[in-house]
Amino acid sequence: MNTVIDAKNQAAEPQTQQQEAVRERNRPVFQPRIDLWESPIDWRLAAELPGVRAEDLEIVTKDGTLTIEGRVQERNVPDAKIRHGEYSLGDFRRSFHLGESLAPEGAEATLKDGVLTLRLPKHESVLPRKIQIRQG
Repeated sequence: MNTVIDAKNQAAEPQTQQQEAVRERNRPVFQPRIDLWESPIDWRLAAELPGVRAEDLEIVTKDGTLTIEGRVQERNVPDAKIRHGEYSLGDFRRSFHLGESLAPEGAEATLKDGVLTLRLPKHESVLPRKIQIRQG
């Protein structure tokens, strides 16, 4: 099940449109586990994506929403039939509304050991600023 999360308001709405589309194509839906953090200067995300290759992954930001989508490919073992399988396969899409504070031009993404790590800086205009006090 795809979930759109408004990270600012901590609200979540289940989205089944993609799940229905995948069912129509008779492919299962993979639901990666994702942690999302907000600091005063950036957003950070970690997603468990075992078996996902960088070329099967797309990360897009638009109108303050971060979307991660991709596909977990079937694993084949030459000259063998699978007898028991627990890995989830198929397409996935996760979206998070991070608001207008997002500055995607400085974003960094790393895929290592099955974990996608993102760092998304905030616009300077929303960063905390210290106000100097003058003695009068």
